[in-house]
Amino acid sequence: MAENGHNKGMKNGQAIVELVVALVAVLVLFAGLLQIGLLADAHTAVMTEARRKAGMNAIAGGIGGVAPEYISRWDNGPDRVSYSMDDRCVRGSPALFALLAGEHVAHGMQLQRTVGANAVSSLAPYPETVLSGFQSGRSSTVVPLLPVIRHLVYAQDSIGLQSEVWMVEMKVP
Repeated sequence: MAENGHNKGMKNGQAIVELVVALVAVLVLFAGLLQIGLLADAHTAVMTEARRKAGMNAIAGGIGGVAPEYISRWDNGPDRVSYSMDDRCVRGSPALFALLAGEHVAHGMQLQRTVGANAVSSLAPYPETVLSGFQSGRSSTVVPLLPVIRHLVYAQDSIGLQSEVWMVEMKVP
């Protein structure tokens, strides 16, 4: 009889251990979802701020038109796995931009109003608008990690987010 009570006590102890493990797992899942929400909110704020800065620079004219680093494609790195950290970008040329514009882009990047539309011709509401270059906007922030995530999942205090946005600089001569 005493042996039966001992087994019952072990089963109760095992149930408590299982409950604690399950609660920790649920806590980590809940904290992970909350952390992802906080990161998404911060990412949206960083992108919005970068777009605001790029828009202000594009309207104000900034320091002459500069061009972003055009990327024509990505090559797989030594591990031959797509979308991994060792992939290399292959730089393109600004001619790709002119190619997108097709025949609508003349010398000096002046857009003409024509029948039919493409991605670039729709940027210029008036024929006299001139694309003189690009302006960028940058923004960054640091998102602190929740203590549960910091201690059980990702051993860092925070995650840094940054964004760079390029917009077409428009001038009316």
